[in-house]
Amino acid sequence: MSEQSKDMKAISDELLKLNLKELVKRPEYGTVGKPIKLACNYFPLIKLQKGDLVVNRYHIDIQHPRLKLN
Repeated sequence: MSEQSKDMKAISDELLKLNLKELVKRPEYGTVGKPIKLACNYFPLIKLQKGDLVVNRYHIDIQHPRLKLN
């Protein structure tokens, strides 16, 4: 096992030990930071026929030298 794989395994093992409340701890939610405008697309899920509903999720990472995120 490579050193990187060992590190990832150790990190994964530590995360598995956490419970949900520890993962989402957010004291004083909404009191720090600055407001941002957020645009998103969403579609309601409507099941039209009997059977399984298949949902696909995609992640797209766009990087460009002229794109400034901060």
